[in-house]
Amino acid sequence: MKKFSLLLIVTAGLWAKADAQVKFGNNPVTINGGSLLELESTNKGFLPTRITLTDRLVWGLAGTPVTGMIVYSNAPGANGLDTGLVVWQGQWNLLTTTTKTDASYWKLKGNAGTVPPTTLGTPVGASNFWGTTDTQNLAVGTNGITRAIFSQNGSLLGGAGSFDVNSVPLNSFVWGNFNRDSADHTIVSGSGNALSPGSSYSAVFGSDNNLAGMQHDANVVGGYSNTLNADVATANLVTGINNSVSGSSGTGNTLSGSMNTIVNSAYSVLSGYGNSIANNSVAGVYQASVSGFGNIDSASYTLVAGQNNIVSPAAAAAIVSGVNNTVASGTTLTIGSSNTVGINAVNSGIFGYNNTVNRSEGSLVLGGNNFVGGPLASCNNSIVGGSTNILSGGTGSLVMGNFNKDSGTANIVGGEYNTVRSTGYQSIVGGRLNNVETPYTIVVGTGNRTVNGNSGFGSSAVFGDNNIDSARWTLIAGFNNMVTPGMAYGTVVGRQNQPVDGALFTVGTGTGLQRKNALTVLSTQTQGAAVNGNIVFANLPKYNTPADAVADASLPSGAMYFLTTGGPVYVKP
Repeated sequence: MKKFSLLLIVTAGLWAKADAQVKFGNNPVTINGGSLLELESTNKGFLPTRITLTDRLVWGLAGTPVTGMIVYSNAPGANGLDTGLVVWQGQWNLLTTTTKTDASYWKLKGNAGTVPPTTLGTPVGASNFWGTTDTQNLAVGTNGITRAIFSQNGSLLGGAGSFDVNSVPLNSFVWGNFNRDSADHTIVSGSGNALSPGSSYSAVFGSDNNLAGMQHDANVVGGYSNTLNADVATANLVTGINNSVSGSSGTGNTLSGSMNTIVNSAYSVLSGYGNSIANNSVAGVYQASVSGFGNIDSASYTLVAGQNNIVSPAAAAAIVSGVNNTVASGTTLTIGSSNTVGINAVNSGIFGYNNTVNRSEGSLVLGGNNFVGGPLASCNNSIVGGSTNILSGGTGSLVMGNFNKDSGTANIVGGEYNTVRSTGYQSIVGGRLNNVETPYTIVVGTGNRTVNGNSGFGSSAVFGDNNIDSARWTLIAGFNNMVTPGMAYGTVVGRQNQPVDGALFTVGTGTGLQRKNALTVLSTQTQGAAVNGNIVFANLPKYNTPADAVADASLPSGAMYFLTTGGPVYVKP
């Protein structure tokens, strides 16, 4: 009964002081002015409630969670719950450490004796690490601003970079402003760059570059506003400004410069400004190299350098250098300006300007304004040098000089203003202003002419200056000699000779246009006399017709005779 009464007295005393300060232990009357409850002892301590919590994020006590609740956690738990004195702040946070030197915690001045993990991408286990143990990202900030984020997928993002929240990249590095990376295993640095989910294993540097295709693995892009949007664009190197790779495929290409475009190409090199490697066919363009300005290359295995050159899809393995060249035939070499190479000029070499080469396989063209090969006639294995030469149908020909026209086969033309027509083949023309229109002809000199009397067959030879040959199988040597169309099997040697119809040969200088030669047979002259510089044969028989001479058995073959009507000497066959 006494104990009960004492308890009531103590309880009443405490109730009376419920709004005052309370102290337990030594010196009960001495209490800190700022304390509501104070404990003092030299050999006793405060023992809080010991609770076995299971999860750092779970309240785990009776009643409603209240901020500031303090308990002692008996053991570690899920989501980073530690052993020790913990306080509830929406989750259980460790209130203190057991000692300031405990190796379980990171210090401002660093830790010693840590045991870090040795293998990336594996659980840390009992190793020491700085980070999180849940699926949350780890952020690092300065001045109250987030500067870097280590994503739970292993990526590092810094600056003002961002990533697709629906497709967080795996093991990527993104740094800069307003970059957007949705691809795994990538490096992005700069501003405004964007990588689609199919751009894994790529590196992008610079500003406003875009990798937007379905499969863009292992690309390196640096510069400004470069775009890779081909369906498949892998292993490309792109540097510069406003370059693009598009189409159904674009693999292993290298672009540098500005405004360059690759469409359906693999393993090509493009540099300069405004150049294009493009082929809309399924085959595409392979291993082309283009540098310069405004070039368009649609063929594989080509080398193009210069400005505004055009290479068609059929011009595989062509080499083009210069300005405004157009090439439509493969395995050709074109150097110069405004040259045009047709589709049937493979294995040809073109040097100079304004040359046009068609149907001229294996030809070599040098100079300017030359035209080799017509729409139907071939000029294979020909050599053309000079200016404004025309070679049509001249296989195996050599044309050198200016304004030459060669229409024959296996001809050699040298000089200027020479003409070899389509009926004249296997000819040799040398000199200046020669005109050859007959087959099997040799013309050497200046202003010589071989014309249609030799059409179809025969072999003429003209030597000297200003000779005119209009007959078949004729040899002219000298100066200003002339053979008329009726002159067959004739020979002219001398100067200014002009044999008449049917003459066998003429040797001498002559005197202008008259039939006056050093050696000529004329039936109208007195026998044995020298008239007007001519030597006359005497005592030759006369016949009414050549048939009468052939019928005369007494006249041997090879004998000379006259006709009764006059005229030159004749020879019996």
